[in-house]
Amino acid sequence: MNQKYSWLDCEFDICLQDGLWRATSGLYIFAAPTKDHQSTGSWLALYVGQTSDFSTRIPNHERWQEALQLGATHVHAREETASVVLDKMEEGLIQIYQPPMNVQHG
Repeated sequence: MNQKYSWLDCEFDICLQDGLWRATSGLYIFAAPTKDHQSTGSWLALYVGQTSDFSTRIPNHERWQEALQLGATHVHAREETASVVLDKMEEGLIQIYQPPMNVQHG
């Protein structure tokens, strides 16, 4: 059973960075547990991105080491094929959660 977490009222699967990734498109969030994670189950978004192929993008992501240094432990992923939806969701997630690694959108 996959664990899930809701960002912008959309469910994301909680995954390990070195997990088995499918060759499909979608959104991903490098996430760190918050200080009160044990009691609340909440997460902090460190980086939001989109990909056309999780299987090639996530396992060797060039920013994963940076995310680890900021406390990332998991990747939250949501499959999505419509590029217009991907763009709108990515923009909304960055605007609301202001991930520190998405400085180019600040």
